[in-house]
Amino acid sequence: MTTATGRVGDLSEEQLNALDSFRSSMEDILRPEHDDYFCLRWLRARKFNVTDAVQMLRTDNEVQAKKETEAKQI
Repeated sequence: MTTATGRVGDLSEEQLNALDSFRSSMEDILRPEHDDYFCLRWLRARKFNVTDAVQMLRTDNEVQAKKETEAKQI
């Protein structure tokens, strides 16, 4: 029996469901260039725990926005 790697083209049914759920949870910030490769990177980092992956991406987004704001003030 082969285990799915969690990469594009090699996802289990559970991983596909996690990807769909992640996309739905993040549609307010995802842009067209945020493809499956981008989303799966966050999901793999949190072992396909959608809640944790969403929190991690939202936190990263906030940090990046704060850095951009601080850079503009200099």
